[in-house]
This record gives sequence, structure tokens and C-alpha cells, in this order.
Amino acid sequence: MSHNGAVFGRRRRQRESKSHDWLHVVIAGGTPTAWRSRSDEVWDKVFLDVAEAARADGIGAVSFVPLTGEEGWDFSLHREVMGIVITAESRRDGRSRIVEALKNWPAGVRVDEESLGRAIRGVSGEPDLVVVCSEVERLPETLVWELAYAELVYVGTRWEDFGGRDLGDSMAEFRERERRFGGVDHSASS
Repeated sequence: MSHNGAVFGRRRRQRESKSHDWLHVVIAGGTPTAWRSRSDEVWDKVFLDVAEAARADGIGAVSFVPLTGEEGWDFSLHREVMGIVITAESRRDGRSRIVEALKNWPAGVRVDEESLGRAIRGVSGEPDLVVVCSEVERLPETLVWELAYAELVYVGTRWEDFGGRDLGDSMAEFRERERRFGGVDHSASS
């Protein structure tokens, strides 16, 4: 199943002229409990496996996020593996992240779509693809902001088993799509 978020003309032009030529992929899956049970050694193994696949597919950044958040839970791993920026970060729901960003907003700095987006997305930027590891097709509550402009691919793979092969399969599906950045294909309804 795929999803294209609604995009306005100005935003579409920005996305089509991205300043980098690599892709950012977010992998959403698992719960805070499942994340807490994963050892650093397992994270390192998964990061290496995913980095190999990412490098082969022109992906420059991969971010892991849980499907659900939890108040007071703080988890963060940042690595550069084989030239790929890989992060794994705990998150609360997307609305809470927006509120938190605004609470900490520097005095005198104008709030606009771009500056708020940078505050919420971090260094990896806006994702091109969100891969959702879930038995049911549901939207991750941790990605409210990111889901507006990203493609979605749902995989039946359990989050605990997700690896480089699953990333490669998701990228193959992503590359087959005609990206309209929220636009409607009027020829299909004629």
C-alpha cells in the first residue's frame, strides 16, 4: 500500500530541487519495550547490514523510529557506517514533538514551515521514504510531520527481523512509483 501526502505547489518545487542527491529513509517499527530489550551489539549488527543495502541504493541517511512513543523515554544512537548516517531515536507522538520544538524556540527567530521542519527533523532532513514494519497497516504516531511528504511502504517483516534485504525490497517498490508529491493523476479517472 502506498501513500502520498498532500503537497502545495511551493513545497513541491522545493522537493523536486533537493540540495542533495541521496535519499533519506525512515524505518518505523517496534515499541519502546522492544527497543529497550535490544542490545548495543544487535543495533551495531543491524546498522551494518542496513548500511550495506543503503549504500547500494543511493541512500545517504537511515533513521529508525518506534511506531509508538512513551513519555519520559529517551534513547538515541547516531553512527556513520560506510558513509551512511544512521540514527535510532526514541520519540513521543508527533504532536508532542512539535509542541516541544516550539517551547524551546529561540527568542526573535521567526517560526515558518522550513525552520520548524528543521527543528523537528534534525540533521538527516525530510525523509523520502518511510518503511513501516507492522502486521497491520497503520500510520506511526511518531512521524506526524514526516508523513506529510514521504512515500510509505508497508512491510510484513517484524521490526526485530528487519535488515538490509528488507530495505532493498522497500527501495525496489519505492523506485517503481511515479512520485507526484501529493498530486492527483487525472488521467487515471478519465
